Amino acid sequence: MTSPTYQGPATIVVDEVEIPVSADLRVEAPSQALPGWRGSLQADSPNEDLWPVAVRNAPGNPSLRLPDGSTGEFVATNMSMGSGSLRIVGSGPAPF
Repeated sequence: MTSPTYQGPATIVVDEVEIPVSADLRVEAPSQALPGWRGSLQADSPNEDLWPVAVRNAPGNPSLRLPDGSTGEFVATNMSMGSGSLRIVGSGPAPF
């Protein structure tokens, strides 16, 4: 059985700001009771820096919205400042 995946457009929603990205996401087999999801995001604009998403101090997590309107919260796990890319781990059910 293969795990669900999603590759395509998405939007980061953080502090009322929307950032268009390309997403490469997957659900991982459960290591405990619940499966998790993770992946990578790449900003659509070459000038977009996702660093503020990774280091924000506001309460709550940023969310990822897919074209069908489904959303999922995530936390950033790895990035290079100025790269426009971000690795994430989802919090809660996968939005795909």
